Amino acid sequence: MQVGINSFMRENPLAYQTAQKQQKNTASFDMLLSIQTNTNNIGEGQEEQEKTQTYGDIYSDLFQQCVNGEIDEDTWRSATAASFTASLVEAYQKYGWNGDLFSKMKGVHQERIKADTPDEITTEIHKDIFALNHNVVWGGTSSGISQHAFETEKNKAIDILSEILQEIKA
Repeated sequence: MQVGINSFMRENPLAYQTAQKQQKNTASFDMLLSIQTNTNNIGEGQEEQEKTQTYGDIYSDLFQQCVNGEIDEDTWRSATAASFTASLVEAYQKYGWNGDLFSKMKGVHQERIKADTPDEITTEIHKDIFALNHNVVWGGTSSGISQHAFETEKNKAIDILSEILQEIKA
């Protein structure tokens, strides 16, 4: 059967060219249809991804706000330091002083930034606010800034984190 078709195609080049064009057109149409379907799926995936924000994304947004001048660098630094302090506290609570606490803090922090539900993100932000409210090491002469300046930056960071909590609840 194969031999018969091949000999017919060799004897009728126009039929062969027509058959090839039909195959290409079918393949092209299938490819376009596939691309369109994939594009639609990607668009739907991006919409879902935009809706799902993680705790880490929130801090990335805060950094971008700092770069854009929407929040000052000291406030961003205070909020970020609170996040790492909360991770350190959580690592200490889980592991105590056993081993390298800072490497364990890194692991805890990596888990914290993956929080992606409103409840989980709210919990993580509350931990940060707690760290801001209960960390006296940053203020006073040990950090090189006055207690008043420390309190001002701490309160700005708490205000920003509280605004984020309000947006999550809305």
